[in-house]
Amino acid sequence: MAQLDEIARELAGFRASERGFSENDLQRALDPRSNVALRANTGGPAPAETGRMIEERLERIAAGEKRLKERRGRVERALGELRAEK
Repeated sequence: MAQLDEIARELAGFRASERGFSENDLQRALDPRSNVALRANTGGPAPAETGRMIEERLERIAAGEKRLKERRGRVERALGELRAEK
């Protein structure tokens, strides 16, 4: 924490601890799991948000596949009608 305080003083003109930044805050900031979990905003890497995005993408893929199947069916019917007219 002393090293962080010194660097913050040099760069920002104040010590991080003077602004309420504690040793626990530093440990949380350096912990990858904690760091990812804090990014629970839309599009962030938090596990819950990642799961939500995966589910959304799977639903979109399924809807796209359904539309494609319907379009292919219409094309096949239209081709069948054209062949029948010959």
